[in-house]
Amino acid sequence: MNILITGASGFIGSRLVKKLKKLKIFKIYLVSSKKRRNFIKLDLLNPNYNQIKKLKIEVCIHLAWAKIPDYSKQNSFQNYQASKKLFNFLLSHGCKKIISVGSCWEYKEDYGRK
Repeated sequence: MNILITGASGFIGSRLVKKLKKLKIFKIYLVSSKKRRNFIKLDLLNPNYNQIKKLKIEVCIHLAWAKIPDYSKQNSFQNYQASKKLFNFLLSHGCKKIISVGSCWEYKEDYGRK
């Protein structure tokens, strides 16, 4: 099964990736807006989906939120639009399941990263 994980370097994503890699039953593709080793560079606010088009993604776990800690209405709306665009792209290319989760509002401080 091919899984795409956005926000894979974040609080939830980094822990999820470790667990999934231990299972060794999935092909995992990691997405980041920054250039990182073993990640697909994809800016969700200005996406070029060509690099994920051919991956035959079956499941997307969407954990990314751009420009944190900007929680303004404008940034939230841009992220909402970007998420919708990503979901529509994936669904039109055979993705069967999308899971979208976030954690930033629960913490208010940088708990859990120490």
